[in-house]
Amino acid sequence: MTGYVQIGEYETVFRVFDKMLGEGVKPNLITFVVVLHACSQTGLVSKSHTYFEAMSKDFGIIPTLEHHAGLVDLLCRVGQLDKAVSIIKKMPFSPNLVVWNTVLGACRYNGNVELGKHAFEHSLDLDEKDPAAYILMSQICAAFDIQ
Repeated sequence: MTGYVQIGEYETVFRVFDKMLGEGVKPNLITFVVVLHACSQTGLVSKSHTYFEAMSKDFGIIPTLEHHAGLVDLLCRVGQLDKAVSIIKKMPFSPNLVVWNTVLGACRYNGNVELGKHAFEHSLDLDEKDPAAYILMSQICAAFDIQ
């Protein structure tokens, strides 16, 4: 399934997942990371929430930071930054640098300067020397002529 994601065959990922279930093969943590990544790449918000909820309800798998980060990535890709931040606030653990930099990057594309500043501060709290955070924030400042 990971190979299909890498070559952009996202519909095949979903078919393989359904076939697995049909044959009685239970998905694991990694299976759901892959499926959520496919959802993120294709912008399938509703489908991703269905898979995310099924993890715990149907398969007893507790979502990890990586699963939550996948949802945040998807919501950022489709411009639903408020929902992405809501997911971050509800996570049962602290978001990592990847999560905050994902939000920061989305702020650049969506023109959300205030949330960008907020994400930048969180990124610096985690790693004050992270070059990605500085680059993304400088791009926001340049794009919106912020001094």
